[in-house]
Amino acid sequence: MLIIPAIDLIDGKIVRLKQGEYNSKTVYFENPLDFIEQLKEYNFQRIHLVNLSNADTEKISDYSFLNDFIYDTELKIQYGGGIRNASELEHLSNAGVDYFIIGSLFFSNNNEFKNMVSLYNPERFIISADILDKNVYIRGWKENSNINIDDAIRMGLELKTNTFLITDINKDGMLQSPNFDLYKELKEKYPEIKIIASGGVSSLDDLEILEDIGVYGVVVGKAIFENKISLKELKSFGN
Repeated sequence: MLIIPAIDLIDGKIVRLKQGEYNSKTVYFENPLDFIEQLKEYNFQRIHLVNLSNADTEKISDYSFLNDFIYDTELKIQYGGGIRNASELEHLSNAGVDYFIIGSLFFSNNNEFKNMVSLYNPERFIISADILDKNVYIRGWKENSNINIDDAIRMGLELKTNTFLITDINKDGMLQSPNFDLYKELKEKYPEIKIIASGGVSSLDDLEILEDIGVYGVVVGKAIFENKISLKELKSFGN
Protein backbone atom coordinates (compact mmCIF):
# COMPACT_ATOMS: atom_id res chain seq x y z
CA MET A 1 0.00 0.00 0.00
CA LEU A 2 1.31 3.39 -1.03
CA ILE A 3 1.68 5.94 1.77
CA ILE A 4 1.21 9.47 0.43
CA PRO A 5 1.94 12.41 2.76
CA ALA A 6 -0.38 15.34 2.12
CA ILE A 7 0.51 18.97 1.58
CA ASP A 8 -2.44 21.38 1.46
CA LEU A 9 -1.50 24.95 0.66
CA ILE A 10 -3.23 28.24 1.30
CA ASP A 11 -1.27 31.43 0.55
CA GLY A 12 1.86 29.32 0.19
CA LYS A 13 1.63 27.80 3.69
CA ILE A 14 0.95 24.21 4.67
CA VAL A 15 -2.42 24.03 6.37
CA ARG A 16 -5.09 21.49 7.30
CA LEU A 17 -8.81 22.05 7.38
CA LYS A 18 -11.63 20.33 9.26
CA GLN A 19 -14.26 18.94 6.89
CA GLY A 20 -13.17 21.37 4.19
CA GLU A 21 -14.03 24.52 6.13
CA TYR A 22 -11.60 27.30 5.25
CA ASN A 23 -12.27 29.17 8.49
CA SER A 24 -11.07 26.13 10.44
CA LYS A 25 -7.56 26.10 8.97
CA THR A 26 -4.48 25.46 11.07
CA VAL A 27 -1.07 26.51 9.71
CA TYR A 28 1.66 23.92 10.26
CA PHE A 29 4.53 25.16 8.08
CA GLU A 30 5.11 28.70 6.93
CA ASN A 31 7.64 27.37 4.42
CA PRO A 32 6.55 24.12 2.72
CA LEU A 33 10.14 23.33 1.72
CA ASP A 34 10.93 22.60 5.37
CA PHE A 35 8.45 19.72 5.27
CA ILE A 36 9.63 18.61 1.83
CA GLU A 37 13.14 18.19 3.22
CA GLN A 38 11.78 15.86 5.92
CA LEU A 39 9.97 13.78 3.31
CA LYS A 40 13.11 13.48 1.21
CA GLU A 41 15.01 12.29 4.27
CA TYR A 42 12.65 9.32 4.60
CA ASN A 43 12.55 8.57 0.86
CA PHE A 44 8.81 8.67 0.30
CA GLN A 45 7.74 7.89 -3.26
CA ARG A 46 4.92 10.37 -3.72
CA ILE A 47 3.29 13.44 -2.21
CA HIS A 48 -0.28 14.67 -2.40
CA LEU A 49 -0.12 18.37 -3.22
CA VAL A 50 -3.28 20.49 -3.29
CA ASN A 51 -3.37 24.24 -3.65
CA LEU A 52 -6.56 25.09 -1.80
CA SER A 53 -6.31 28.71 -2.89
CA ASN A 54 -6.66 27.52 -6.48
CA ALA A 55 -9.50 25.17 -5.62
CA ASP A 56 -11.41 28.02 -4.04
CA THR A 57 -10.93 30.45 -6.93
CA GLU A 58 -11.40 27.72 -9.55
CA LYS A 59 -8.25 28.66 -11.46
CA ILE A 60 -4.52 28.07 -11.25
CA SER A 61 -2.92 31.43 -10.62
CA ASP A 62 0.73 30.41 -10.35
CA TYR A 63 2.71 27.46 -11.73
CA SER A 64 6.15 28.69 -10.69
CA PHE A 65 5.80 27.55 -7.07
CA LEU A 66 5.82 23.94 -8.28
CA ASN A 67 9.46 24.26 -9.32
CA ASP A 68 10.53 24.51 -5.68
CA PHE A 69 8.71 21.28 -4.85
CA ILE A 70 10.01 19.33 -7.82
CA TYR A 71 13.57 20.59 -8.10
CA ASP A 72 16.22 18.16 -6.90
CA THR A 73 13.78 15.54 -5.61
CA GLU A 74 12.60 12.21 -6.92
CA LEU A 75 9.21 12.54 -5.25
CA LYS A 76 6.31 11.87 -7.57
CA ILE A 77 3.64 14.56 -7.29
CA GLN A 78 -0.09 14.10 -7.53
CA TYR A 79 -1.49 17.60 -7.85
CA GLY A 80 -4.98 19.01 -7.46
CA GLY A 81 -6.63 22.37 -7.15
CA GLY A 82 -8.09 24.51 -9.91
CA ILE A 83 -7.49 22.19 -12.88
CA ARG A 84 -10.15 23.15 -15.42
CA ASN A 85 -8.80 22.53 -18.93
CA ALA A 86 -6.16 20.82 -21.07
CA SER A 87 -4.03 23.96 -21.25
CA GLU A 88 -3.56 23.88 -17.48
CA LEU A 89 -2.57 20.23 -17.69
CA GLU A 90 0.15 21.12 -20.18
CA HIS A 91 1.60 23.73 -17.81
CA LEU A 92 1.46 21.30 -14.89
CA SER A 93 3.03 18.49 -16.86
CA ASN A 94 5.84 20.77 -18.05
CA ALA A 95 6.42 21.81 -14.43
CA GLY A 96 6.95 18.17 -13.52
CA VAL A 97 3.60 17.04 -12.10
CA ASP A 98 3.21 13.28 -12.49
CA TYR A 99 -0.48 12.73 -11.71
CA PHE A 100 -3.45 15.04 -12.14
CA ILE A 101 -6.17 15.05 -9.47
CA ILE A 102 -9.46 15.99 -11.12
CA GLY A 103 -12.50 16.65 -8.97
CA SER A 104 -15.15 19.22 -9.85
CA LEU A 105 -14.37 19.22 -13.57
CA PHE A 106 -15.01 15.49 -13.90
CA PHE A 107 -18.53 15.92 -12.55
CA SER A 108 -19.47 19.32 -13.99
CA ASN A 109 -17.82 19.24 -17.44
CA ASN A 110 -17.24 15.63 -18.38
CA ASN A 111 -16.68 16.49 -22.04
CA GLU A 112 -13.61 18.57 -21.15
CA PHE A 113 -12.36 15.70 -19.00
CA LYS A 114 -12.75 13.35 -21.97
CA ASN A 115 -10.67 15.78 -24.01
CA MET A 116 -7.93 15.74 -21.37
CA VAL A 117 -7.83 11.94 -21.27
CA SER A 118 -7.48 11.86 -25.05
CA LEU A 119 -4.29 13.94 -24.74
CA TYR A 120 -2.59 12.19 -21.81
CA ASN A 121 -2.18 8.67 -20.49
CA PRO A 122 -5.37 7.79 -18.55
CA GLU A 123 -3.18 6.35 -15.79
CA ARG A 124 -1.97 9.87 -14.97
CA PHE A 125 -5.46 10.90 -13.88
CA ILE A 126 -6.84 10.51 -10.36
CA ILE A 127 -10.55 11.14 -10.02
CA SER A 128 -11.26 12.86 -6.72
CA ALA A 129 -14.62 11.99 -5.19
CA ASP A 130 -15.53 13.76 -1.95
CA ILE A 131 -18.41 11.81 -0.46
CA LEU A 132 -21.26 12.70 1.87
CA ASP A 133 -24.00 10.09 2.21
CA LYS A 134 -22.73 8.38 -0.97
CA ASN A 135 -23.15 11.58 -3.05
CA VAL A 136 -20.17 13.43 -4.54
CA TYR A 137 -19.72 17.06 -3.52
CA ILE A 138 -17.77 19.52 -5.69
CA ARG A 139 -16.41 23.10 -5.72
CA GLY A 140 -14.69 22.82 -2.36
CA TRP A 141 -17.52 20.66 -0.96
CA LYS A 142 -19.99 23.50 -1.40
CA GLU A 143 -22.21 21.86 -4.02
CA ASN A 144 -23.90 18.47 -4.34
CA SER A 145 -23.14 17.09 -7.81
CA ASN A 146 -26.16 14.75 -7.52
CA ILE A 147 -23.88 11.97 -8.75
CA ASN A 148 -23.36 9.04 -6.41
CA ILE A 149 -20.04 7.28 -5.96
CA ASP A 150 -21.11 4.19 -7.89
CA ASP A 151 -22.02 6.23 -10.96
CA ALA A 152 -18.77 8.19 -10.61
CA ILE A 153 -16.72 5.00 -10.66
CA ARG A 154 -18.57 3.65 -13.68
CA MET A 155 -18.05 6.97 -15.50
CA GLY A 156 -14.33 6.80 -14.81
CA LEU A 157 -13.93 3.21 -15.89
CA GLU A 158 -15.62 3.96 -19.20
CA LEU A 159 -12.74 6.35 -19.90
CA LYS A 160 -10.11 3.85 -18.67
CA THR A 161 -9.31 5.98 -15.61
CA ASN A 162 -9.23 3.53 -12.74
CA THR A 163 -7.65 5.47 -9.86
CA PHE A 164 -10.03 7.15 -7.42
CA LEU A 165 -9.14 9.40 -4.51
CA ILE A 166 -12.12 8.88 -2.21
CA THR A 167 -12.68 11.12 0.80
CA ASP A 168 -15.47 10.83 3.35
CA ILE A 169 -16.22 14.47 4.14
CA ASN A 170 -17.43 13.58 7.63
CA LYS A 171 -14.02 12.07 8.41
CA ASP A 172 -11.66 14.59 6.84
CA GLY A 173 -9.41 16.36 9.33
CA MET A 174 -11.18 14.79 12.32
CA LEU A 175 -8.58 12.12 13.28
CA GLN A 176 -11.41 9.70 14.04
CA SER A 177 -10.42 6.86 11.68
CA PRO A 178 -11.45 6.47 8.02
CA ASN A 179 -14.76 5.13 6.78
CA PHE A 180 -13.58 1.55 6.50
CA ASP A 181 -17.02 0.23 5.52
CA LEU A 182 -17.13 2.56 2.52
CA TYR A 183 -13.75 1.45 1.19
CA LYS A 184 -14.48 -2.22 1.82
CA GLU A 185 -17.82 -2.00 0.00
CA LEU A 186 -16.31 -0.23 -3.01
CA LYS A 187 -13.32 -2.55 -3.23
CA GLU A 188 -15.59 -5.60 -3.17
CA LYS A 189 -17.90 -4.13 -5.84
CA TYR A 190 -15.10 -2.79 -8.07
CA PRO A 191 -11.99 -4.93 -7.52
CA GLU A 192 -10.40 -3.51 -10.68
CA ILE A 193 -10.08 0.06 -9.36
CA LYS A 194 -7.23 1.62 -7.43
CA ILE A 195 -8.63 3.32 -4.33
CA ILE A 196 -6.62 6.03 -2.62
CA ALA A 197 -8.21 6.51 0.79
CA SER A 198 -8.27 9.98 2.32
CA GLY A 199 -9.65 11.41 5.53
CA GLY A 200 -9.55 10.41 9.17
CA VAL A 201 -6.31 8.42 9.46
CA SER A 202 -5.08 8.77 13.03
CA SER A 203 -2.96 5.69 13.79
CA LEU A 204 -0.96 2.81 12.38
CA ASP A 205 -3.92 0.58 13.24
CA ASP A 206 -5.99 2.56 10.73
CA LEU A 207 -3.37 1.94 8.06
CA GLU A 208 -3.27 -1.78 8.80
CA ILE A 209 -7.04 -2.03 8.36
CA LEU A 210 -6.90 -0.13 5.07
CA GLU A 211 -4.15 -2.41 3.83
CA ASP A 212 -6.22 -5.47 4.74
CA ILE A 213 -9.14 -4.00 2.79
CA GLY A 214 -6.88 -3.76 -0.23
CA VAL A 215 -6.77 -0.04 -0.98
CA TYR A 216 -4.02 1.00 -3.35
CA GLY A 217 -2.83 3.97 -1.31
CA VAL A 218 -3.68 6.29 1.53
CA VAL A 219 -3.22 10.03 1.94
CA VAL A 220 -1.98 10.99 5.41
CA GLY A 221 -2.02 14.62 6.48
CA LYS A 222 -3.17 15.88 9.83
CA ALA A 223 -2.00 12.75 11.67
CA ILE A 224 1.56 13.70 10.69
CA PHE A 225 1.30 17.34 11.66
CA GLU A 226 -0.44 16.56 14.97
CA ASN A 227 2.26 13.95 15.79
CA LYS A 228 -0.19 11.05 15.83
CA ILE A 229 2.07 9.16 13.40
CA SER A 230 5.71 9.99 12.77
CA LEU A 231 7.27 10.02 9.32
CA LYS A 232 9.62 7.28 10.50
CA GLU A 233 6.66 5.09 11.46
CA LEU A 234 4.95 5.78 8.15
CA LYS A 235 8.06 4.88 6.19
CA SER A 236 8.57 1.66 8.12
CA PHE A 237 4.92 0.74 7.59
CA GLY A 238 5.23 0.50 3.87
CA ASN A 239 5.34 2.20 0.46
